[in-house]
Amino acid sequence: MNLKTAMACLIVAAAATMATSFAGDTTTMPGKGLQESRKIERRATITAIDPAQRVATLKTEDGNEFELEASPEVKNFDELKVGDMVVATYTQSIGVHIEPAGKASPGVKDTATATPAPGQAKVGREVTATLKVESVDVANNMVTLSDGAGRSAPVDVVDPRARERLKTLKPGEMVVVTYTEALALRLEKVAAK
Repeated sequence: MNLKTAMACLIVAAAATMATSFAGDTTTMPGKGLQESRKIERRATITAIDPAQRVATLKTEDGNEFELEASPEVKNFDELKVGDMVVATYTQSIGVHIEPAGKASPGVKDTATATPAPGQAKVGREVTATLKVESVDVANNMVTLSDGAGRSAPVDVVDPRARERLKTLKPGEMVVVTYTEALALRLEKVAAK
């Protein structure tokens, strides 16, 4: 599975579970949709380091591997090495808004280091998926979304605010989901368990 396909799956899954499992700071922005963010703290082992890019590949205790770019605030980055157990702290956010039919095209865009909004932390990765509304089932709080590449998935709408919006959602409109991961704020060595 390539990165774009994996990220598209991630975005559809995130859209499906937003607001019940994300459980961070939630805001509704008029005309902008829903946005949530949370600070993540993960214990992991460093499996690779790219000092030039300030990127560490981390493997969590449950075996998941991910890359995290260290912000300038991580002063000890040059002291870290493969095999070190660390606690990584970073921020994730997800936002969802609707675009009218014809205003956007389905697809996935992955940006490695995006420009932050004023007052926001520098973004390490931003993935935006634009998904076409294929069908809406208000009675069962379901919407079927497609990615423009022949894949579609039914999404259970769980957020009460999103359920209200579901009542006016129409096939052909676009659901734009943006996932961002800020640069690591902290990579602190810890003793192995």
